[in-house]
Formats: sequence, structure tokens, C-alpha cells
Amino acid sequence: FREPSVQGQYLTQYETNQTGPIGTSGNTFIYFGRLPHNSSAFEISADPSSGHNSPHYEFFFLNAAYVNEPTGNYFSCIVINVSPTSRGNVTLQSSNPFDAPLIDAALLSSQYDRVALHEATKQALQFVEAPAWKDYIVSGDLGLQNVTTDAELDQYILGVSTVSWHGVGTASMSPKGAKYGVVDPDLRVKGASGLRVVDASVLPYVPAGHPQAAVYIVAERAADLIKAYWT
Repeated sequence: FREPSVQGQYLTQYETNQTGPIGTSGNTFIYFGRLPHNSSAFEISADPSSGHNSPHYEFFFLNAAYVNEPTGNYFSCIVINVSPTSRGNVTLQSSNPFDAPLIDAALLSSQYDRVALHEATKQALQFVEAPAWKDYIVSGDLGLQNVTTDAELDQYILGVSTVSWHGVGTASMSPKGAKYGVVDPDLRVKGASGLRVVDASVLPYVPAGHPQAAVYIVAERAADLIKAYWT
């Protein structure tokens, strides 16, 4: 894929018969897991997941480098905290409605999130060290080769962590009459008339998994609410 001629070859193949490397996202396997019941993370916070069978973290596998590398062949295991307890905020930058808002995701601001991601990363390392990967993964992450202590692993995680693609909650739903939140359970914007929000921003918390199904549910519920209002 680094060579323009190869990119063109694969693009032609896909346009001709919808096959080849471009026909896949590069990720064809994910894993959702839970921390052990005796995890030290639960000494900090009660289990934030939505149930005993709901995940705390996700492994997102790629047969590629997650970051741009000019040479070499790579396998990536991206560790994602899908039941975070950190809470960010959105504030106005000015009175001009065309100015972008100030968004602070407050990533890893809770101690629970830092400990949970630490433990999930150690599980990912244990997973890729299994004998089944012998001859497929021939060397480790350059950034991890000199990591020998928990403190060094924490620093590594803080240095490479970023957001995934599942941001929610910037127009969070709250109970009717509550003085916090943006929309009520009917998705009406509080303090406004004739305005509803129907997207992932109304979800107060990140679903313990990918939010797409949750957004479909919100949209279907919104359709019912709006139809009922006008009939």
C-alpha cells in the first residue's frame, strides 16, 4: 500500500469485482474482555460496566501499523477502555455561535481508568506472547522493549493514548426537571422550543462496546416520539 502502483492495482481490482485488500477495513477481528473480579481497579471504583457480562476493554487487531511507518510489516493490538469513568466537558469559547466550542475529553483523568487500561494492556501483552504467535510476531513494540516495571508501563500508556472513534455525551440526556444535561428523555433541548437532538451526543455514558447499535435505538425511539407528536 505504500507504493502508488500497488495502490492503483488494488483499487482497480476492487472496482472490477469488489475483492482484494481494499475490500476489508484492515480489521477483521476484535475481542471484548473483562478485568478479573479481584482486579485492583475495583478497589478504586465500583464496576462501571453495564452488567456482569459486559466488557471493560476491547482489543482491536490490525495487520498493519497503527501509526504511519515507512517500512516493515506490522501487527497491531489496540487496547480500548470501553467502560471509562473519566468525564470530560464542553464549554463555550465565546458568545459567537460560529466559534468552535472548547472540548476537554479529560482522558485518563480518573484513577480507575488508568489502572484498568494498565491491566488490559498487560493482558494484551500476555496474549501476543502465546506460542501460537511464534514466527508471526518476531519482535515487540519499539516503545515497549525497554519497559520492565509497572511505572514504566504507565508512562508508556500515557504517552501513546488517544481517543477512539466513539465520543458521546456532548448533549447528554438527563431526567425531566433536572438542572443538568442538555436534552430530556424525549430528546427535547432544555430551555428551547421545537428542537430535538438525535445522535450519539445524547448518550450520557459510552456504551460498553461500539455505540452504533445504541445510536440506532435512539433514532428509532426519536422517530416514534416525533410521529406521535404530530399525529
